Order: sequence, then C-alpha cells, then structure tokens
Amino acid sequence: MVTATQLKVLSALPPELRDRAGRIAARFHLDSAGWYSEQEAAPHLTMVANAVWNSRRLQLRYLRWAEPHVVTRTVDPLGLVLKAGQWYLVAGVDGRVRTYRISRIIDLRVLDESAERPEEFELTGYWREYLTSFDERRLGQQAVLRLSPLVFDGLPGYFEPAVVRAARAGAGAPDEHGWREVTFPIESVDRAVPDVLRLGAGAEVLTPIELRDRIAEHAAAMVRTYLSPPGHVPITVSR
Repeated sequence: MVTATQLKVLSALPPELRDRAGRIAARFHLDSAGWYSEQEAAPHLTMVANAVWNSRRLQLRYLRWAEPHVVTRTVDPLGLVLKAGQWYLVAGVDGRVRTYRISRIIDLRVLDESAERPEEFELTGYWREYLTSFDERRLGQQAVLRLSPLVFDGLPGYFEPAVVRAARAGAGAPDEHGWREVTFPIESVDRAVPDVLRLGAGAEVLTPIELRDRIAEHAAAMVRTYLSPPGHVPITVSR
C-alpha cells in the first residue's frame, strides 16, 4: 500500500520535520500505482530512506538482469524516486550515478561512512534524462503499421507516452480514406504482438514481416475459434 510506504519514509525523518510532513500527508494523498497493477513490496525502503536522509554510505547486494545476476555494490545514496508504484534508489558508485530498484535489493548494510554528494547533482534533472535514455535503450526496434483514423487518434489509450510521441512524430500523411503509415518503436516482436492485437482491425502491420506473420496467425486462430460451436476445444497458436 502507498500509505504504508509513506509511513516508512516519514519514520526516517527527524522529529522537527516529521510533524510538518505528517500534516501534509493528512491533507494530500499520492496514489502512484496504476489502476490494474499493485505496488511492489520494498522491505528495505526504511533503511534506504534513512541512509538518503542522513547521507550514509550503503553496501548492498542487488539482483540485476545482466550476468552475474547478484552483485555487491558500495554506493553513495543521492535520492529516492517513486515511479508508477515502484521505488528507486539513485546513488553514486565508482564516480557514476546509477539507479537501483529497491524491490531488487537482496540485503544491505548502512556503513559508518558519510556519503559523497556531487555539488552539481540535481535529482529531478537526472531522473528526466534517465527516463529518456531508458526508453531509447528499451525501444530499440521499429515496426511500421497502417492505422485507421480512429486508432490513430486513440493512440494514448493504447500505448505509453514515449511510444505515442515517437509514433506521431513518425506518422505519414493520411491517404484518401484517412489511414496513414506510422513508425512505432518496439522493444521486441514478442512484446509487440499483444499490443498490436489490441488495435483490432484498425491496424495493419507492414513491417517487420515476422510481426505481420505472427498477427496473421493469431487472427486466423481467432476466426477458427469463433466459427466453431461454442465450448469447443480451443485452437492455440504455436507461439
């Protein structure tokens, strides 16, 4: 729950600020999680918040995606960020600024050393740049689709803002029926399949051919399902 997380952060504040923060929390509520997602558990949040506030260096064991998956790092905490129900620690390590998802911290120890904080560091500016570079790395492939006017106008209801901005920037002029070719950034063909299927008949994949074939396979399976009597054994696609 967001409320429980807020209480953990409040408990890390010194007494002279806790009353003021509590007064604000009693009058303003931040519910950052999406409607259809739950907030991640972050059991180490209180210790991290204490270290951030008191500028104490941390030693942490962290589970990451790359190999080796479990690493040990000594970091200088610089700030906490709550993004879409998930907490992140921004910290300095080996002269660079890194971002750690707090739910992926396996364990940690607060060291009896003061954290170093670069004078020029600004948390909001760093996070803005981090999100931009993250989207560029994550959405490294492209797909070209033909979209109906209805689907094109409704893109914000289907995709995240970064994808919508890139798609609109890469959109061609509408044809005589209002359809237009749109270049989408995608993470991979596998991840793009369910996104494209949500667009229904108002979208046609032109490239890559692998994505077009995958959508055709799913569409054919759906047709076979709905042309069969209700309750029949479902027909599945191979991928």
